[in-house]
Amino acid sequence: MLIIADSGSTKTSWILRDREDVFTRLTTDGLNPNYAGLEAIRATLTENILPLVPASGPLAIRFYGSGCGGPKTIALMLKAFSDVFREADILVESDLLGAARSMLGNKPGIACILGTGSNSGYYNGKNISINVPPLGFILGDEGSGTNLGKAILADYLKGIMPPGVAKKFDTLHRINKEEVIEKVYRGTFPAKYVGEFVKFISSVMNEEYIADLVESSFQAFIDRNLKLYPGFEKEVVCFTGSVAWIFREQLEKLFLRNSLLLGEIVKNPVEGIMDYHLRNEA
Repeated sequence: MLIIADSGSTKTSWILRDREDVFTRLTTDGLNPNYAGLEAIRATLTENILPLVPASGPLAIRFYGSGCGGPKTIALMLKAFSDVFREADILVESDLLGAARSMLGNKPGIACILGTGSNSGYYNGKNISINVPPLGFILGDEGSGTNLGKAILADYLKGIMPPGVAKKFDTLHRINKEEVIEKVYRGTFPAKYVGEFVKFISSVMNEEYIADLVESSFQAFIDRNLKLYPGFEKEVVCFTGSVAWIFREQLEKLFLRNSLLLGEIVKNPVEGIMDYHLRNEA
């Protein structure tokens, strides 16, 4: 059996392929090792994935995850998987490499993720060889759900948001400054909380203020990330992630305006990752 997983901080998408080419797809909680501890990760694997795995036969696991960019977090994920699947062939890599392999295959280009957070990297056809650090939702993450959510919350609380948009916001979100400060500065998952306001943004895209806000965030992603890659103007740039998918029309407009080469925009890379491994591990 071959198991492919693409995991963000919010959710993990899985595909399991057995020896008869039967594919099983499911979604579990996100397994970012920066937020989920060893016990929680093992519990998710034991409860959701282990029952679907045959008792015998070879097992290969290819896990691509947010937060899996360094040796410590990769080691934690490898231990969690090996504790549950003792005889498996396990590979743990970053979600950025998964995105690149999904959309670019064995061709070079720039792969980007715009979801709750954002990230980008130059892919040489095998690995990510250059990575402009995203720096998280406090110092960076331009173009992400948290970046957009921060802007909306700040504009609302400061009274900058246009009255018509603020009225619509009020009907959906009964918030106050104290509540927001508590969840953003002392909450358990502040990035997830802030990123949830993308749903409101997508529901009022006809408002000029909202359209300008989204385009400004995406332009910052281009200026502060893409334009830092050598020869960026000649490289195909691909995107995956919920924010990239929801606002793909705005991305297309900005790439045209900036004379950049836009490749695929994919909502979820897990299918492409499966295809990559079927081609390269056959």
